[in-house]
Amino acid sequence: LTPGQEALNRTKDLSYLNPINWAVMIYKSRHKLIVYYKGHFYKSYRAVFGRSLRSGPKLWTGDDRTPEGVYTIDEKHRSKRFTWFLGLNYPNFVDRIRYERARDEGLVPAIGRHRLGEGGNIGIHGTDEPVLNSGDINWTTGCISVSNTAIDELNTLLPVGTLVIIKP
Repeated sequence: LTPGQEALNRTKDLSYLNPINWAVMIYKSRHKLIVYYKGHFYKSYRAVFGRSLRSGPKLWTGDDRTPEGVYTIDEKHRSKRFTWFLGLNYPNFVDRIRYERARDEGLVPAIGRHRLGEGGNIGIHGTDEPVLNSGDINWTTGCISVSNTAIDELNTLLPVGTLVIIKP
């Protein structure tokens, strides 16, 4: 057992339901999603990300990038396509500032006279393309995709409010 799994096994109260006891670190360049419980390594999962060939954080809707920054899980629901969807609070304040800068610099594309928005509906979910996930092929439009077994585990473990940090 990992130190985090041992800590969870020792938990005799309902503190495992408190999001303050959980944290998720995501490393896009390493295709990793790592879960911590009470500050201890719990488990690591393979993950894939947005299919954009450009590196960096998500800037606008449709850029196919995965955000980078500090988020929380703000919703959880069943997904017909992806088993479970653990929604993140993207865009947050920092993302909006980043978007406004990019827009002001003329980097955000426009459709007609309207600039594309900063996007939304970003989360952690399962896959309907397991072969792409197992091959570390980034295929999403900005979300974090893990195996369906992994998303079942993550849905069970991680309460709404869990901290999620996404790094390059």
